[in-house]
Formats: sequence, C-alpha cells, structure tokens
Amino acid sequence: MVEFEVKSKKQTIGKKKGQTVYYAVPKSNQHMTLDALCDMIMDETSLSRGDVMNTLITLGKMACRSLKMGASIDLGDLGSLRVYFPPKMMDDMKDVTAATLKTPKIIFTP
Repeated sequence: MVEFEVKSKKQTIGKKKGQTVYYAVPKSNQHMTLDALCDMIMDETSLSRGDVMNTLITLGKMACRSLKMGASIDLGDLGSLRVYFPPKMMDDMKDVTAATLKTPKIIFTP
C-alpha cells in the first residue's frame, strides 16, 4: 500500500488565497535498483540474468527512442508512457512556437 504524509502550504492564488491548505505527498520508503528488479524477475521466471538485463535495457532504449519521435507507448497490463510538454501561456497565437514549450515530462499511466 502507498504510504503518504500530509503537508501544508498557504495558497497565494484562487478561491482559497491566504488560506492554509493540506495535501497528501507519497512517501518513498524503498528504492528498487535494476539489479534487485532483475533478481526478482529471475526468481519468478526461467530467464537468465543476461536475458532479463538485456530485455530491460533494450526496453529503456526503445522507449526513449519512441518517446523522442512523439509516440506514446502501450505496455499492456503494465500501463502506458507518453511525453507531455507543459505549455507557456502566450497572449497572441503568433507568439506560440516550439520555444514556448517548457521542459518535457514523461507521464506514466498505470
């Protein structure tokens, strides 16, 4: 189960401006390394360490390549990956260019 902690901050805009609001932030208790994940997959399958590592490394490379081309990636029951570019709001349509895109984010949807 996902654990979380409650944080607070004072709102600076919107209906709740000046009010203290509370929100949940997930706690990350552990960090799963690639080696640990590889060991878990080896224990559950008949694949060798080399097969598992090769597959995971290749998946990472192919995912990066596909996302750079603008494709979303359907990973079946695992979920999907897509690139999101937060936009910079401009006053005039003519001012909207590739330069007005902020740093891209990769969105994972389970």
